[in-house]
Amino acid sequence: MTERVGVGSGPGAPEVGEAATGDLVSGELELVGRLRTASNATFVGRIGEVTVVYKPVAGEAPLWDFPDGTLAHREVAAYLVSEAFGWRVVPRTWLRDGPHGPGMVQLWQEPDPGQDPVDVVPVDDAADDGSAAAAGRRTVLEGVDEDDTPVRLVHEDSAALRRMAVFDVVVNNADRKGGHVLPMPDGHRFGVDHGVTFHEEHKLRTVLWGWSGEPLDADELAGVERVRADLEGDLGVALGALLTGAETAALAVRCDRLLRTARFPAPEGPMPAVPWPLF
Repeated sequence: MTERVGVGSGPGAPEVGEAATGDLVSGELELVGRLRTASNATFVGRIGEVTVVYKPVAGEAPLWDFPDGTLAHREVAAYLVSEAFGWRVVPRTWLRDGPHGPGMVQLWQEPDPGQDPVDVVPVDDAADDGSAAAAGRRTVLEGVDEDDTPVRLVHEDSAALRRMAVFDVVVNNADRKGGHVLPMPDGHRFGVDHGVTFHEEHKLRTVLWGWSGEPLDADELAGVERVRADLEGDLGVALGALLTGAETAALAVRCDRLLRTARFPAPEGPMPAVPWPLF
């Protein structure tokens, strides 16, 4: 299940080398479609032959708990933290002007419709008989659907999603829906829609709770260590132009806590632990 669908007949955006950065920042951004399911104004566009997502600041819906006009900056900050991890969780994202004013632009990624890394399945699904981890899936919660059929929310038990879950803890992602996980044909998973991240207060809401309380592995801890170290260098400088000082300090605290506990956290606080809707 995914909220991101193909637009037009053009291919998904390729990875773009550093030599093309100037063209992506200053080249003409032509709009070719709009994602109507998004809560903020979200357009599909092209810069030359490159397909992108464009979210203008002017189209951001006001939120009670995040400052107005900051979501595009948080999307770019999430990309920078993803790069510091070295895991490519977030597609390349940058700030630039567009037809509706300044905003966030991100390389379009075309997901594989045959894969569902996050899904809702019947409780009696033979492929998920209560031993979800053994079947390559983790159960997050159980409930009933609109027909009162018992169902469970599951996600795949993969290194790619584990990394995304660690990333979400560090950036304090308040909205990791199932549709925000894009499965690539080669097994890579991209995370998108990071406008509600980096709040200084605990806001973690995610569908990726399947490893709660379990130890982080050496690769995951090394990724957190890279981010924490880079906060004292180039990453910290770059985030200073995108986030408040308090938000950057809270990011460092979350890194320190993860390194100290060396475990996936469990839900905490009065806020709902999962976003709604789930997809």
